[in-house]
Amino acid sequence: MRWNLNKPLYYIEAGNNDFYFASEEEWKTAIQEFKSAGTSISTSIFSKGKDIGYVYTDFIYPGELIADAGSSVTDNLDKII
Repeated sequence: MRWNLNKPLYYIEAGNNDFYFASEEEWKTAIQEFKSAGTSISTSIFSKGKDIGYVYTDFIYPGELIADAGSSVTDNLDKII
């Protein structure tokens, strides 16, 4: 996913939870609250055009992906796994 809005997206990862904020003030307040509670966090600010999720790459199979006549699509999918 790519962030495409002009305003930045503020992000905090605290334990197994993700938190997103629309404003810098809310983000800073949340950081203070997590720190005062002793929670370890990591933070990020995503600006326009920055990847905020998985980056898609081309799939390249490391061999020949050939099936016999009469084989099913799932036979090829099993080879990819």
